[in-house]
Amino acid sequence: MKKLSYLFRFDLKLQQFFFFLPFIAYALAILCIYISPDENRDYIFFQVLAVSFCGVHLLLHYSYLFDEGANEILLPYYRQTAWLDLLRYGLVDGLCIAIVFCFVDPFFHTPQVMAHTILLALCYFLGSSALLMIIKNFEITISCILVYTIMEISTQGTFMPWPHIFFFVYPYVDLWVRLTYISLVIGLILSIVIISRFYITRK
Repeated sequence: MKKLSYLFRFDLKLQQFFFFLPFIAYALAILCIYISPDENRDYIFFQVLAVSFCGVHLLLHYSYLFDEGANEILLPYYRQTAWLDLLRYGLVDGLCIAIVFCFVDPFFHTPQVMAHTILLALCYFLGSSALLMIIKNFEITISCILVYTIMEISTQGTFMPWPHIFFFVYPYVDLWVRLTYISLVIGLILSIVIISRFYITRK
C-alpha cells in the first residue's frame, strides 16, 4: 500500500491539474446522462465522456518517457513498475467507469452492451499508450485520438465504413455489430503486443 501511495503521489506531482482531468470527465458524463432526455444519448455520453478518457492517466504517465533526455533515466524505473501501473490505473479508471455506467438507462444494462463497454474501455486504456509508443509524441497522439473520437461521434460512424468502435443506437445483432466487436478485439490485441514489445525491446 505504501508503494501504491508513493506512485500516485509521484504521478500527481508530475501531472498536477491533468491528473484530475479524467475525474472531471467522469463527473461531466454523469451530469449529461442525468439531464439527457434520450436513452440512446445516455450511452453515447457514457462512451465519449467516460470511456474515452479512461486511458488518459496511463497516457500522461507514459508521456514523460518521450521527453528529451528522459528515456534513459525513466525507462528502467517504468519497466520495474509496468504491471503495477497497469493494475492501479486499471482499477481506478475501471471503478469510475462502472460507477458512471450505473447512471446509464437500465435499457442498456445487458450482457451485450457490458461486453462492448469492457472492450471499448480496454482499447482506450491500452490503445492510447500503445499509440504513444508508436508516435513518440504526446501532443500528436492526443490529437489523433481526439480527431478519431470526434469524427466518429459527430458523423455517427459514417465518415468511414470500417472499423467502428462505438454504438450509437441499441446494438441489435447484425453484421455491423459483429464488425464493431472484431475491431475492438483486434485493437486490444495490437495494443498489448505494442506495449509488451516496447518494454522488451527498448534499451
